[in-house]
Amino acid sequence: MNLTKAQIEQLFDFVRSKNVHYLDVQHEIVDHLASSIENIQRQNPATSFSSALTQSYSNFPITGFAELIETKEAELRKYWRRRFWRFLYTIISPPRVILTVSAFLIFSYLFGLIGDISISGSESYLWIKQLIYQSLIAFGPMFLCIIYRLSKGIKPPSEYQDILLTSTYWKEMEPLLYSFATIPAYIWIVMMHPQEGIINMTGLANYILSYLYTGIIVCAYVAYHVFPEMLSQEISDRYKHLDASTDYEKITNH
Repeated sequence: MNLTKAQIEQLFDFVRSKNVHYLDVQHEIVDHLASSIENIQRQNPATSFSSALTQSYSNFPITGFAELIETKEAELRKYWRRRFWRFLYTIISPPRVILTVSAFLIFSYLFGLIGDISISGSESYLWIKQLIYQSLIAFGPMFLCIIYRLSKGIKPPSEYQDILLTSTYWKEMEPLLYSFATIPAYIWIVMMHPQEGIINMTGLANYILSYLYTGIIVCAYVAYHVFPEMLSQEISDRYKHLDASTDYEKITNH
């Protein structure tokens, strides 16, 4: 016995009343409850919808759906980490490795042309000027990425909080992606400038900077193009089968 559209809508109302705010988790729980209710009514056709819902909900722990949400969040964090490392492998494998190495070599060549930068000024404030210049060189591209994201209308993390699949993406993936690029920035700032007044752009510092800039390009490409498309496809594949008045476009349009 299949549930009606009105009954599916009742299930969504019931799940929301239990403080489940994530839209994708609502769909998953409704899917689970609907299957359970249909099985109960198939075994005992005299069982009412309300009674079957009560029986189905009683199978959850005393905390209701909270434990399920925590479990799903942990699973999705692991899921995105696996996707990250899997995609990273494609970046360093043919044919993408050609573009990655090419970007690295181009940056290395450009930094080599610039050479070491000398900073002049009062000795009292020389280290401050040097730190400012180093920070601009190391973190400037990241700010450009943020400007690019805003200019393209790519929504910031705060606008994804009603979808667990995307919420865990921004919580897990974006810090992972950018830490992958910013760690060498800290190394370059802290370790590559033994002489005050000189910004080192050659030798080992050149390779670290080239890796940094290449990493930021890769991170921006992954964070703002590859994975958002994956998010949209994942949500579409997982939840489009449910027939409910809940605005599905609200999910996919994120």
